[in-house]
Amino acid sequence: MQSAVDSTSQFVKDHAPVVTGAAVGAIAGAAACKLNGSDNVLLCAAGGALAGAALGKVWDYRQQVLAAAAEKHDINIEVKTLNTNNQRYVVSESQTTQKEDNAMSVTVQDNGMFATGSSKLNPKSKDKLLAVAQGYISENKKIQIIGHTDSSGSAELNQRLSEKRARSVAQLFIEAGIPEQDIYYQGVGESRPAVANDSSNGRQKNRRVEIVEADSEASLVAYNIARTISKDNLRFADGSKSVKSTPVDKTAAARAKAPIMDFGGKPVASANMDFYTAIGAPERSVPSIFSKTYANEDYITPIACYVDAPRVSGGIKTANGEQLNSDQYKIRDYVPGLAKSALYAKINNHTVGLSPVAVLKNSYEATSNPNISLKTPDGLEKYQTVVNTYEGKDSFLYRIFTVNKAAPVGCIDLVYPKDGGGKATAGALFYQADGTYVAEFQPVKL
Repeated sequence: MQSAVDSTSQFVKDHAPVVTGAAVGAIAGAAACKLNGSDNVLLCAAGGALAGAALGKVWDYRQQVLAAAAEKHDINIEVKTLNTNNQRYVVSESQTTQKEDNAMSVTVQDNGMFATGSSKLNPKSKDKLLAVAQGYISENKKIQIIGHTDSSGSAELNQRLSEKRARSVAQLFIEAGIPEQDIYYQGVGESRPAVANDSSNGRQKNRRVEIVEADSEASLVAYNIARTISKDNLRFADGSKSVKSTPVDKTAAARAKAPIMDFGGKPVASANMDFYTAIGAPERSVPSIFSKTYANEDYITPIACYVDAPRVSGGIKTANGEQLNSDQYKIRDYVPGLAKSALYAKINNHTVGLSPVAVLKNSYEATSNPNISLKTPDGLEKYQTVVNTYEGKDSFLYRIFTVNKAAPVGCIDLVYPKDGGGKATAGALFYQADGTYVAEFQPVKL
């Protein structure tokens, strides 16, 4: 008996993905039957166990191949598996209705594979990545290469560089024998930091290539959305790029170039901004069946926009450079009240307008960067913006940054309920006076 116990224990250790997949598959199968009103719970559990074990076997093999390549070629990699729950992000009729899918993410640390500012792989790194690519051949999966950078340089430059690097690795995977139609790439720049960028070691860890493997394009899209709106992206902010809390030049020349507007706010040090904590942690989707994922796992109180900077990320592209998921959305696809809407509010006799404000329901992604309209001594002025959104439990954060650093408004944070309504439950407008000030701002639909 003891021998049997020891053998079973060793099998579980050696084939953890298979065993865990079978266990969680059985639970998921039984739960699905109950939800659908079926009495064949045991049959559903058995079916789920078989499906989970089969998937676990695939990941088990993949991890063994990648581990062998990493050891042989001295490659620093990290393997994570996750459930994409892609049904949650279906917002358009042209998208898939598939409900659940599983994916695996493999992160390869840069460690000098690219020269500074370059997207050309050095020969040694090319050989290492070719060894990694061998583990993905003949598996009939969708493979997405994601490039990440540190925060050195502008966010826009980093996004473009990360996309070029991702494309270089994607081409290498095609050379290794993976079908071109199964390869995708994306550059997310500095928008998803793994650690803080405040040291050379931290910046090195943020320079990385991520390889995501999934059964469908829909799951790649779902994973991208989940990572884009995750508050994990706010865990580390680069203070050097945030709105500065410094005195503003009030000379006549400066006022003529960028009029200073008093929105009747308070210095940020004395303002009450407790509304950030009310956003809460989002509900977790079906957990990964193998290991802990890094999206939305821990409660993170969002930092205010004035100590943050725009998170610039590119979309997913096919191997030939075509944009993936470029759907034309309908009004019903948007959060009620935020369907390409015009919003406004009056603050200390200044009318502030935002248009168009468009946020997709279910995914809480912004599909447009609205202009901020302000009436100035020179007439009606419009300022371009960059928008980031982040998901909470019952609400989401809509964050606006002005592109023109001389604009009267620095950034705006708005909290909206997930069920819509067109009015923010809380909001803050940050601007410069003799330092950084914040005014309450809750625009309504025009």
